[in-house]
Amino acid sequence: WRVLNIDRKTGNIELVPSTQTVGKVHLQGAQGYNNAIKLLNDACSSLYSDDEKGIIARSIKEDDFVRFGGNSWLNYRNAFHNDYATYGQQYEIAYTRNNYYPIIYAHENNSVIDNIKKINGIGPSEQEYLLKRTDDGAILGRLKANESIQPYFTYYNTKDYNKTCELLGNYANILLANNFKSQYWIATRCNPLARTNSSYRIHCTANGRFDASLMIGSDSPVYNASESLFPIVTIKNNLLEETSTSGTYNVK
Repeated sequence: WRVLNIDRKTGNIELVPSTQTVGKVHLQGAQGYNNAIKLLNDACSSLYSDDEKGIIARSIKEDDFVRFGGNSWLNYRNAFHNDYATYGQQYEIAYTRNNYYPIIYAHENNSVIDNIKKINGIGPSEQEYLLKRTDDGAILGRLKANESIQPYFTYYNTKDYNKTCELLGNYANILLANNFKSQYWIATRCNPLARTNSSYRIHCTANGRFDASLMIGSDSPVYNASESLFPIVTIKNNLLEETSTSGTYNVK
């Protein structure tokens, strides 16, 4: 494990793996998008938390890259665009033909279905409970709008490993423990936009770049991917005791 962050006010220390975890989580289709956030956080918690010692574990999320990449990361993200929109904007034309969406999209903040915008919804890294395939009257975890959907463009990538390192600065070798081979899930949903359809993806690292894996398109095709976990573990500093090896510690 390596130290990611120390909060001297609270005594909390955040740790991340020094090498990529071996096991993988497989996500697929609408249900992969619907339940990814809770599944990834629950898996990390089950494997690495310890209630008796007050150790809390969760999956890494997009906010963590923003937190440690700082203004460089934010500026890059906010300027990211394709031919149809810039990050945080809508494509000017609503999708009236390819207008399928996963169940959880209707609960997301700023989702737009049948010209109605959701406000005070959940964020892209939030999910309190698992969704069944038939919740809200869905079939296989997805629904079809009566008229249209018009999602916001919330997808971006960092092109390659070198660009990711540039944006993360000193945190690159901590968050990309396996350098350009780093591949793991990031517990955050996102939506790319194209001319005729939107798509629903879960962020991940791929060959050391920040990116996202496609789960399902608004025109209904299903996709899947398998990636490793990347837990962030929070412990109190009084749980650490220094070993005889300089600079290394054990958990009491």
